[in-house]
Amino acid sequence: MDIEETIAAPYFKVQDVTEGVYLIGKSSHVLMNSASSSTNPKGLTMASANYTQGDYAQYIWKVTAKDAGYTIQDVNGQYINFTEQSGDQCSVVLSDIEQVLSITKRSDGSYGISYNGHYMNDFGETHTNVAGWRADDN
Repeated sequence: MDIEETIAAPYFKVQDVTEGVYLIGKSSHVLMNSASSSTNPKGLTMASANYTQGDYAQYIWKVTAKDAGYTIQDVNGQYINFTEQSGDQCSVVLSDIEQVLSITKRSDGSYGISYNGHYMNDFGETHTNVAGWRADDN
């Protein structure tokens, strides 16, 4: 996933993640704060994005440092949570409960967002279900 520093377009990929507000996305899509229609595993969905001129204020995520990691909260006060962890996949949902996540920079400059060995992943790379996967591969 790429993390874009945000307030208003144009949006730019960040060099380092610190506390602040960001868009979370991949190539031409941004992570939305709504559930995917896919249920195996449960996840969040993505919207097509034009990072040079689009208005994505409703998809801003607040990143806050906490306990050697980060919480990620949407504009409605909900937190990203990795749940139902078993095997290779898990659900990524919004919750009222904080969950401390890891954000690590990859060699290509993008970032992996993870919890307990599962990474946020664009399942099938279709931009319709962002859920957890054991490999940090997209």
